[in-house]
Amino acid sequence: MSDIAKERIILHVENLRKHFGGVKAVDGCNLEVEKGRITGLIGPNGAGKTTTFRCITGFHKPDSGVVRLKGKEISGLPPYAIFHNGLCRTFQLTGQLEKMTVLENVMLAAKKQYGEVFWNNILRIKKVKKQEEELMGKAMKLLELVDLQDKWDVLAGSLSVGQKRLVEFARTEMAEPEVVLLDEPTAGINPTLINSMVEYIQKFNKEKGRTYLIISHDMNFMMKLCNPIFVMNMGKTILKGRPEEVMEDEEVLNAYLGA
Repeated sequence: MSDIAKERIILHVENLRKHFGGVKAVDGCNLEVEKGRITGLIGPNGAGKTTTFRCITGFHKPDSGVVRLKGKEISGLPPYAIFHNGLCRTFQLTGQLEKMTVLENVMLAAKKQYGEVFWNNILRIKKVKKQEEELMGKAMKLLELVDLQDKWDVLAGSLSVGQKRLVEFARTEMAEPEVVLLDEPTAGINPTLINSMVEYIQKFNKEKGRTYLIISHDMNFMMKLCNPIFVMNMGKTILKGRPEEVMEDEEVLNAYLGA
């Protein structure tokens, strides 16, 4: 890797390991994500992809290895600290507050909300109200971008799986992260919505300079969207390459076919 490429690395995972008893869920994972790129992470079931995400984002504490974000080590930090350092993630199972509206769910992700400090609601009520109006406008624009503006006042629990994924995607954008980790963003949604998801990710990547690291079993989705792609198998990173290189690699084919 050239010096210029190294300077562009925003997320660096080195020799990451996480074992659960005798199970080596992650056993030497290495990833490098360049700023402004859409990077993929694929592998057969049980390869360790989601556990890697959980270690990167603080939901698991790695047994060993290093995770760096913008050159700063974040290994072992709690999720809220990693979030405030500019890294967000979505989950395989969508997580909304189902008794709150779609708009309220998106607004929740905004950082540094004055209303979260109790005394501000008494002493700085005008400032709190003004910020809330600004955040509401911003959240509505995001809902328009993912074509959910007509659902803004609907309870999140009543949405379809695909719509919930779009709410989660919009909520992630509300936080204005530098790096977004998407875990199976197409799971359970129809082909039309998958195409829309591709467009939304590309749009935010191009217009906002958002960096993505994506896990998905949908190979068409990944090949269309991601470059480069990392491949994991049995807890290890076995390959990094362009989509066409990955699809033709014998080691990758063996991993998927169980050879």
